[in-house]
Amino acid sequence: MGILVVGADEGLRYANPSAAAMLGRSVDDLLACRYGTLADPSCRDLLRQRIADRIAGAPVPGTYETLFRRADGSSVAVELSGNLLGWHGEPCDLLFLSDVTVRRNALAALEEEREAFRSVFENAGEAVFLTSPDGSISAANPAACRMLGRSEEEIRRLGRSGVLDLSDPRVPAALEERARTGRFHGELRALRVGGEAFPAEITSDLFTDAHGKPRSATILRDVTERRRAEEAFRRSEALVRSLNAELEQRVAERTEALAAANEELRGFSSSIAHDLTAPLRGINGLAGRLLEDHGSNLGEEARGLLRRIVEASARGGRLIEALLDHARISVARLEREAVDVGDLAAAILRRRAAEEPGRNVTWIAPSGLDARADRRLVGEILEHLLANAWKFTSPREAARIEVGAATEGGETVFFVRDDGVGFEPAHASRLFELFHRAHAGTELSGLGVGLALAERAVRCHGGWIRIDGAPGAGATVRFTLSPRR
Repeated sequence: MGILVVGADEGLRYANPSAAAMLGRSVDDLLACRYGTLADPSCRDLLRQRIADRIAGAPVPGTYETLFRRADGSSVAVELSGNLLGWHGEPCDLLFLSDVTVRRNALAALEEEREAFRSVFENAGEAVFLTSPDGSISAANPAACRMLGRSEEEIRRLGRSGVLDLSDPRVPAALEERARTGRFHGELRALRVGGEAFPAEITSDLFTDAHGKPRSATILRDVTERRRAEEAFRRSEALVRSLNAELEQRVAERTEALAAANEELRGFSSSIAHDLTAPLRGINGLAGRLLEDHGSNLGEEARGLLRRIVEASARGGRLIEALLDHARISVARLEREAVDVGDLAAAILRRRAAEEPGRNVTWIAPSGLDARADRRLVGEILEHLLANAWKFTSPREAARIEVGAATEGGETVFFVRDDGVGFEPAHASRLFELFHRAHAGTELSGLGVGLALAERAVRCHGGWIRIDGAPGAGATVRFTLSPRR
């Protein structure tokens, strides 16, 4: 503890080492100072007055705090207590100094923390309560007041019963859990003013205050909207499940009806085909027999008419077969497996070459053109495309046909390319129409069904098919065998 003896003229008559160390000076330096100059400017006049009052016998507070300046200019908080003292016959003020800087700083820090806590407490967006285990409430923030529709004073007066619905059977277990573990987090029913209950998510933690008393900090969140959203989601989910089940039932019924209709259509088509082809075969056979047996007795015009009857009836039969093929592909059941498109194409081209050994055709169909597709339908696609390529290259002395594949946009695109007579690009969009012929009226004219049948088989795979070409520059048919990604 520092000790100073101060005379009426503010001169220091005595200073002990503790006082000197407290003020950052040596004893001799301290004794050379005037008392007033040691005080902080903000306290200087007050300290001088109290020295004068004590020496004059006027009442002075026994103990008080003030600020002194050290030799380096820094401030030191000091607690002062004094008594009147006769010093060698001179009335002086005996002062006892205690450095309270640490205590002041600690109190200032504590006050700052309290202010920060108060600011957070007051401005928190969630309802916060300071409570005791007995159910009393010592504080409630503005958010809590707004949520419950009550003033803080009313909440403090009502305590736990004004916040929680104590008839909620979950309350006793929640209190027991907090007492046992020091924490509770869960959902309980809370009460607004007027007794309106609402679902609340509650987090409550026990702690011990500065006086050693148990307290709890409780945060309450109104989850009414969350529960409504969850209930709406559950209802929507149930509705979706119901609709899905109904849709699946309808799809199953429609699928069954479609299968029955397809079966009926196949039967009908076969019946119609039989009813149509039988007379055509009869006409074809009779006209052919008439031409063969009695052709020599007929004139040239009559024989020409009979030949046209034979050709027309044969063509009619082929058209009926093409229609049946188109209908059959439309209802075909897709069975995907590993297929080498190159190997299938090579087998078809070898057969074509064997059937027409006089043709000079260079063809390329490498192995390894792999696909996951229906082998039978892929065979039909290639049959029609290669038949066209073989036919439309026939005017050339040396022809070339190529089958290959490339990757475009992440999907495998197969192609059949030839250097035949080609076609007008303006007709490309119509070439896949049933019975449309690009070279009608010429020796290359066909039934106009090959590309239509190929397109239908490609569509069954979920793929696409396109054709490019130009007169005299051949044609390239590109197609895929899987749905576009």
